[in-house]
Amino acid sequence: MYKCHKFFVVLFFLTASVLTFILKLTIDEQLTSDLLTVVSIILGFTLTSISTLIGQDFTKKLSNKVDTNTVRKQTQLQTLSVYYKISFLLGIIIIISLVLIRFLPVCSIIKRIFDSIVFGLNADNFYISYLLIKILIRSFREIK
Repeated sequence: MYKCHKFFVVLFFLTASVLTFILKLTIDEQLTSDLLTVVSIILGFTLTSISTLIGQDFTKKLSNKVDTNTVRKQTQLQTLSVYYKISFLLGIIIIISLVLIRFLPVCSIIKRIFDSIVFGLNADNFYISYLLIKILIRSFREIK
């Protein structure tokens, strides 16, 4: 991942987590259901966008260009695959966390901390999805 994106991922996670904890926001059954729906839609988008990019000239261009913004010497396609892996892993972690939340006692400090972490992970998931949508739109512009 690019350094600026790593910075924003950490910033969004910490901001969402701290605000959730301070404001004492909790994840109840209805919010759990809504978050599961949203995360599932984002996972569906991620998988669909991967299949959309496969075989395009845009993808071939990315595989031939070295990404100068990363520490490792890798192609831009390899960098893009890192973003997809992170998006997918975040989605899976959030789904597992939302299922586990149902087993925690409602008024415990552990649940408040867990809720804060889940809100932070959701903030990161939205940000990574935003970055992937930007890339997908860029690929569609290059098709023309």
